[in-house]
Amino acid sequence: MITSLMLFLMALFGLFSEEDDRLISSFNDPIPLIDYCRILETPQKLTAQEASLLLKNKDTPLAPQSDSQGFSQNYFWISFDLKDYLDQEALIIELDNPHIDHVLLYQRKSNWELVGYGGDKGRPFNNRSFLNRRYVFPISDLEAGSEFLLMVDKRDSAVSFPLRLWDKNSFEHHDTRQNVIFGVYFGMLIILTVIALALGIILRQRFLWLYGLYATAMILYMFTTLGFSFQFLYPNFGSLNNYMRSSLIVFIAVFFNYFTRIYLSLDRNQPKISTILKGLNTFLISLFVFGMIYYNINNSNVAVLLNLLYGSLFLIFICSILAGIIALDTVKRNALIYLSAFSALFIGSGLYLMIEYGFLNEGDFFMNPIMIGSGVELFIFSGSMIFWAKDTISSKIYDKKVSQENKTEAQAEPILELKSQINYIQEKNGKGSGIAGQKNQHFVKINQITHIESYGHYLLIYLDQMEKPIIERMTFDEILALLPDTFIRIHRGYVVHATYVTKYNSTHLLVNYTVELPISRTYKKAFFEYMTESAI
Repeated sequence: MITSLMLFLMALFGLFSEEDDRLISSFNDPIPLIDYCRILETPQKLTAQEASLLLKNKDTPLAPQSDSQGFSQNYFWISFDLKDYLDQEALIIELDNPHIDHVLLYQRKSNWELVGYGGDKGRPFNNRSFLNRRYVFPISDLEAGSEFLLMVDKRDSAVSFPLRLWDKNSFEHHDTRQNVIFGVYFGMLIILTVIALALGIILRQRFLWLYGLYATAMILYMFTTLGFSFQFLYPNFGSLNNYMRSSLIVFIAVFFNYFTRIYLSLDRNQPKISTILKGLNTFLISLFVFGMIYYNINNSNVAVLLNLLYGSLFLIFICSILAGIIALDTVKRNALIYLSAFSALFIGSGLYLMIEYGFLNEGDFFMNPIMIGSGVELFIFSGSMIFWAKDTISSKIYDKKVSQENKTEAQAEPILELKSQINYIQEKNGKGSGIAGQKNQHFVKINQITHIESYGHYLLIYLDQMEKPIIERMTFDEILALLPDTFIRIHRGYVVHATYVTKYNSTHLLVNYTVELPISRTYKKAFFEYMTESAI
């Protein structure tokens, strides 16, 4: 894990590999095109010529100059000019959103010509002009025309189109290094998740394997959000991307809810918040099942379902933060770990929701905010989880060792095995002995028996530090045959363990300074002789 972290940091700060000589005389950093774009939003689909005419008309209202437009039912046309880069031999236009349903890139030559596309029906990955998880369009003929129009179709959902201009060599170098970073990042998350699941199973801790399930769903969600699922798992079925993301959000929320309730002991300490979280879980699961059964309705009402989903997530965040703060009074250690770890995830998720609704530009973030928040959360919680598991395992080993020592010590002591009744007596009309209960097996340390009392056909066996006796159906002769000579009969109804006799006279004795027993004439001589001999 430490090695993976070092590789991750090295890659992050550009130390993983040396700069390529091909990058000389090229721009190494991407140029955000959104700052130089004009954006048109139309309810109907247009041709490139129609969109161009509207953009040139000064009276045409334009959309905000932002790469995150929020939820929309419209088409977007983005116009930009690359005349300042005519001296570049090979350029790359990157649309860093693998979830756009339909993309068309036009270049103005003698007229508007289609030079790149993506997101068509089926969106086969291998048919792309440049194989990459994002939309990437190579540009090599700026002399023929430097004006471009990009049509983006992402109706019924949140629309985001971060556009960047790259030198081709720089892009390839950056993409390779970024894939290494993501590889190390996901590798570490997978290792930590497997550890959580394994510890949950081994230590039989429900909150750990619930956290492992939550982390697994989060990893799959980020893998899908970045476009890797489309690139590696289902390259010919890009339409699965949107469905997979919304489904994984439901799984994340449900597992996270269960984990929160158990880890913070909400059912016992905060029943009202626990009830709200249970209700949100029921709602999310119902929403997921509804989407699976009524697939066509789901497809035609994506925006409505997403807003319901995001609204539920917002309520979960609020309830979870409140639960963590209130839990400081009851489970302080767990609450501190919870708040310090998951506050990063809450902030990252909040920023991502603001991007989805168009309040922030996605292009302003070098990485998806959820990835940053989730990574920080997983490292903090996993670190505390590993230390907790270490302490728990050490405690179990210690308890097992002590138990074994006690067992060994007990085996060295004489043991009296009894198949006795439950230890209470029930009077029958004030006469005789009535014994209630089923038989239980007892292994009694002989040295702990203080005295034995006759009770009808039963014996009451009293133990040191135990108020109620064990009741056994047998006679004095039978039990004395099993006991050492330190047990002496002092009366027709009593046998005493001489070790516990603290005071005696000719008629009575005290057991443990508290219990007074009679000494009869028949057994007085033998008792006195034993006590005199043992005192010498």
